Amino acid sequence: MSGVLEALVHVVPIAIAVAASSVPILVTLTILLSPNAERLSGPFLAGWLVGMTALVIGCTVLAEALPREGSGRKPNEAVGIAEIVVGVLIIAVAAIGRLRKPGVASDEPPKWLASMNRLGPWEGFALGAVLNLRPKSLLLIVAAALSVRGAELTTGQTAIVLVVFIVLGASTVAVPIIAAKVSPSRTAPKLTAMREWMARHSRTVTGLILLVIGVFVIVTGIGRL
Repeated sequence: MSGVLEALVHVVPIAIAVAASSVPILVTLTILLSPNAERLSGPFLAGWLVGMTALVIGCTVLAEALPREGSGRKPNEAVGIAEIVVGVLIIAVAAIGRLRKPGVASDEPPKWLASMNRLGPWEGFALGAVLNLRPKSLLLIVAAALSVRGAELTTGQTAIVLVVFIVLGASTVAVPIIAAKVSPSRTAPKLTAMREWMARHSRTVTGLILLVIGVFVIVTGIGRL
């Protein structure tokens, strides 16, 4: 189990960064606070889970193509170099997000989120899946796949680590949706307060988390060289 623990030490912080991503959280909150919540929230969550699972598995399989022992490189050297590159890209995305000119300050979510009210179940499913293709999400999933590859796990151990990653990464979408279905009246005020807070502070929070994770991935990569 030492390999699993090693992988989890690297993967869990990345999963938390995925969970803290502002766009899927804001979309989730907007859906839940809309008249369309009952028919859209379930498909959106399903799409989010399916999209994340497919990307995590795909990136993990691709990471297995990196050179191994006997290929002319040190066993983890190729993984380390890839992690350094991905870490730099994560920091670059964080910097671009901070330098981008902000919109008009407001306590309300971005106006484009209002379109969630017009989506049907299949469109909600597609939206949940496609949100995983954002550059931030893709880079974080690639970083997690590289961490799994670097730990040299068996197939069963890899499955355990990936399930933990997906559960944690999807938690900030899944938990509000489940809570709203169980107790909608008690959940609504909390969802409203959360959406207002996210609308004001999401850029700062996301930028700081990406910066920390980018440095973390770079340091991990350097340690493998």
